[in-house]
Amino acid sequence: MNIKTTLLATALVSLTFLFSCTNETEDNLNSTTDCSTSDLAVELNTSTLASCTVGGSITVTGSGGEGSIVYSIDGNNFGSSATFSDLSAGSYTVTARDENGCTAVAAITVEADANTIAFEVAVVGSSCTNDTGSNTVTASGASGNVEYSIDGSTIVSSAVFNDLAPGEYDVTVRDGGCTVNRNVRVLSDVTLMGDIMPIVNTNCAITGCHADAVSPRMTSSEAIINAANRIMARTTARTMPPSGRPDLSNDEIAKIACWVEDGAPNN
Repeated sequence: MNIKTTLLATALVSLTFLFSCTNETEDNLNSTTDCSTSDLAVELNTSTLASCTVGGSITVTGSGGEGSIVYSIDGNNFGSSATFSDLSAGSYTVTARDENGCTAVAAITVEADANTIAFEVAVVGSSCTNDTGSNTVTASGASGNVEYSIDGSTIVSSAVFNDLAPGEYDVTVRDGGCTVNRNVRVLSDVTLMGDIMPIVNTNCAITGCHADAVSPRMTSSEAIINAANRIMARTTARTMPPSGRPDLSNDEIAKIACWVEDGAPNN
């Protein structure tokens, strides 16, 4: 091979690497923040009681962190409002998130007005590929026969709902004089530590790509969470891992999608 041919081959290899890995930089996902050192915090500010006809409310206050703070009461949908209204009596977890993707949580209870049903929902995780999850509803403060429903289905006496796919559900509890609702989320059985990070560490966070040479770095759980939507989009489209590396299996792609649709929890 002569010198010109060698130089041309080298240039082609470099160009191929450039277009196969570096296009991630356009997403501006360069977070390397260590959230374990963040001073982000969230706490209850005010709350109102819940009754049969009017839901309760809670207002939280966020502090610390970096930049503006957004809030969520389901761990998935975030917004700038720190007030959550029309809540049934029961326990809630409010999550605050700053611009670095760091989070803080507060466990808050909405108290029931006199003669109002308060209820808790125990959620069993669902298989990523099979409908095996369940909700178990525990109601208190009701009088007479307590009945239950999920997603507007027929009212039944059983407080257990089986064969639920991952997703959000509206649970209703009713007694003779009061009906209350609660939105609950069934998560899949996929975890960040046990499923997602091994996939990323084997296929993406490798030398010459997202471990050192290509942004965003994907060597920490925080970085993977911040890039979750992009990871799902690229793997679903089969453009990640890049050309020249082994493809992900259908099972690996499905696990990534399940985890992201769960809200990319740090689990």
